[in-house]
Amino acid sequence: MKTRFLISIIALFALSFVACNDDDNYTPENSVVAEFERLYPNATSVDWERKGNYFEAEFYLGREEKDAWFDASAHWLMTKTDLHVFTNLPAAVKTAFETGDYKTYYADDAESLERADLDVMLYIVDAEQGRNDFDLVYTEDGTFLEAIPDSENNDVAYIQALLAITVPE
Repeated sequence: MKTRFLISIIALFALSFVACNDDDNYTPENSVVAEFERLYPNATSVDWERKGNYFEAEFYLGREEKDAWFDASAHWLMTKTDLHVFTNLPAAVKTAFETGDYKTYYADDAESLERADLDVMLYIVDAEQGRNDFDLVYTEDGTFLEAIPDSENNDVAYIQALLAITVPE
């Protein structure tokens, strides 16, 4: 009985690896790759993933770690750049976080966000407190725009939330 149970557990464990779609060797359509290469000709270590109807390229540009998103028509939508630490944010964004509604949260990570449809750079603070995890979005002058729940399980909703943010004039 123990042997049968152990074999069942091992089989379930093995199936979990087979069932995971890691997209390790995924490459999108040529038009998406061509647009990416036009925008980032010096990109290195490019890794592609498909997330719903979006294509994400994770790559390096020099020493900067970036993620660029494209739609199915090969239109560039946005690029996030990892700033690595909170201290790399503009002073106004740091001040807004430290004095705002989420000031008791731990600032775990920071990123800049460039969108095709905006003329301003946005900044994201990954703020955590217990089980609460939000990506807080600010403009460069420290204007708080939105708190997006950070979910590891719904990349498409997260991408759509980033694309839906509006910046007041």
